[in-house]
Amino acid sequence: MNENIPAAISLAKEVNILWLIISAALVFFMQAGFLLLETGLVRSKNSINVAIKNIIDYVIGSICFFALGYGLMFGSSYNGYFGQNIFLLDGISTGQEFAFFLFQVTFMGTAATIVSGAVAERIKFNAYIICSAFVTLLIYPIFGHWTWGGGWLSQLGFIDFAGSTVVHSVGGWVALAGVIVLGPRTNRFDETGKAQDLNGHNLPIAVLGAFILWFGWFGFNGGSTLSLSDNVPKIIVNTSIAACGGGFTAIIFSYLRKGIPSVEGTINGVLGGLVAITACCDAVSPGMAIVIGGVAGILVDLVSILMIDLLKLDDVVGAFPVHGLCGIWGTLSVSIFNLNASLRTWEQFQIQLIGITTCAAWAFGLGLILFYTLHLIMKIRVSLEDEEKGLNESEHGSKTVWVDLMNMMSYIEKSKDLRSKIQIDRGSETGVVAELFNRLIQSLASIIGIVKMNSHHIQSESKRLDSATANIYSMVKDQKSHNEIILEKILNTENSLKSVIDLVNQQEISHKLTLDMSDSMSMGIRKISKDVVISNQLTQEINDLASEGKETLLKTTKSMQEMNESAHKVEQIVQVLQKISDQLSMLSINASIEAGRDSNNSTSGFSVVADNISKLSIKTGTNSKEASNYLKEIWQTIHNSILSIEETSASFQSILDRIPKLLNYMKEVVESTNSYASMTQNVHKAISKNSELSQKISTEVATRFKEISQIHSLFDLIHENSNEILSQLDNLETMSVKLSGQTVKMSRAVDVFQIEPNLM
Repeated sequence: MNENIPAAISLAKEVNILWLIISAALVFFMQAGFLLLETGLVRSKNSINVAIKNIIDYVIGSICFFALGYGLMFGSSYNGYFGQNIFLLDGISTGQEFAFFLFQVTFMGTAATIVSGAVAERIKFNAYIICSAFVTLLIYPIFGHWTWGGGWLSQLGFIDFAGSTVVHSVGGWVALAGVIVLGPRTNRFDETGKAQDLNGHNLPIAVLGAFILWFGWFGFNGGSTLSLSDNVPKIIVNTSIAACGGGFTAIIFSYLRKGIPSVEGTINGVLGGLVAITACCDAVSPGMAIVIGGVAGILVDLVSILMIDLLKLDDVVGAFPVHGLCGIWGTLSVSIFNLNASLRTWEQFQIQLIGITTCAAWAFGLGLILFYTLHLIMKIRVSLEDEEKGLNESEHGSKTVWVDLMNMMSYIEKSKDLRSKIQIDRGSETGVVAELFNRLIQSLASIIGIVKMNSHHIQSESKRLDSATANIYSMVKDQKSHNEIILEKILNTENSLKSVIDLVNQQEISHKLTLDMSDSMSMGIRKISKDVVISNQLTQEINDLASEGKETLLKTTKSMQEMNESAHKVEQIVQVLQKISDQLSMLSINASIEAGRDSNNSTSGFSVVADNISKLSIKTGTNSKEASNYLKEIWQTIHNSILSIEETSASFQSILDRIPKLLNYMKEVVESTNSYASMTQNVHKAISKNSELSQKISTEVATRFKEISQIHSLFDLIHENSNEILSQLDNLETMSVKLSGQTVKMSRAVDVFQIEPNLM
């Protein structure tokens, strides 16, 4: 039993070495994947250049890493900053150590080749070699030592299992620096800054490259265990499922944004998922792996849009969004989705951020220094002519039949030499295209010959057309002036007729008012005549009443006089009664005297008689005085009434004297009123006749006005037609000028072409 343990340990060691070598082979095969991916995503004129750069990456990188980089990364640490031994593999002797070097050198190749796709189609080849050497000699090994070689980041607790930051972010940051310094490819953005598509020439090749990378990633992540442990299958599952998550979300995003699945977007979504899971593939569940990959797929597309549309950065294959940004996301995921709760902390998250920030400062900073220095020293960007020609030919002298065909076509297009012919390679696709192009050029040369022959004739006829157009324009303009004068006269006549119509209408209104007034006057005169007759009758009746009143007053006067006489008689009677009263008074006095004498007899008859006579005398005197006063008042009243009646009688007599004169005057008024009524009727008839004449005049003038208005409308139409003719003549003149100009341009355009003389 104990004898088998060393054998088992030895076998396990050998199996681990074998697994490390297999993983190294898988990662090495990723170089082919990068080659196909980048070659398919660039234009065919640059495909060879991209392919050779992927080879030279590994060639130059391996030498640099062998000589110096491996020692700086994995040698014994100098204060946690860099390794200081095992340069040129000095001190390495065991198979395990050599297998580890082999595995690490493939990682170095991955970091270096990331830059290639980002700066494709415009960087000089020799400048790229220097860049690749710098990355593998210094940038990648130093940061790798800080993380994997026992350096200060690893001592701090920074975790990056298989290289999301150490490999991919380092390459991504250097690629971003190169993109910034080099600037965009020619025609990548138009004058307004809008991005223009420069599509890759072979997307199926690019997809195949993505599949090879996916396959090689099994060794990239699975081999990072450095042994064939029980954790390897889970790591590979997480790797693959994260790639699926990234591809899925990238397709969904493409559908939402463009309505179609983007090939390039899907490829980069898959690769973004692979990059993101690399840092934590050993420490998360498959469920979390698909989430990490899905988020990476979206981040790739979002950052790609930001770089192109906002920052105007031309990253040909999307190296920074895929490797730089997704490397950051994957590294942070270590502290977010880790199955180990002790690593799912804010402290660990801060440590991961420190590592990410350090990587950005180191790789991006040195990358900018490197590219700016190279740009100042050797002008790292190819010339515009070489960029247009393509780096296959300008940098490597390599040609392809299709590129040669396109170059020949470009030469004919620029030189305008239609006598040139493209050499036909019989039996090939390019030969068929060349033959068709030659036929097209021959047909074009024939057309140009015909155009050259006829261009001068067209130019001459165009001049004649210009002259005729000018003459017609002048005549129409003169006619337009005459029409305007006539139109002005018509307008004046029309205005005059309007004034006449207005006056006639006003006269008609005046006639109508006069007629109304005449009718009113006639009716008034007739009413006055009627009222005068009635007044005459009333006057006669008043005369009769006045006569009767006079007779009545005379009778009243006579009665009043009789009453006056009666009053005098009554007054005389009252005077008699007054005298009787006086006598009774004297009798009363005598009776009193007699009664005094007979004082002994109190009941003497004299005393009684004296009292009664005294009372009767007093009463009679009093009544006589009152009657006298009443009679005086009656008499005075009768006297005043007689005087009033006499005055009234005199007034009636005066009225009776004037009534005959009034009757004569009223008779004269009736006669005058009848005369005026007759005259008013005559005036009414005359006004009615004038009104009828005014209506006839108004109707006639309105008819003439309508005729003038119709003539006006006709001249307006003639005026509009003249304007339209002038406008058409202007257009014709413009077209003639344009035709003349186009003829000249066409003549100049065809003159630059060189064709056979027999075609002219």
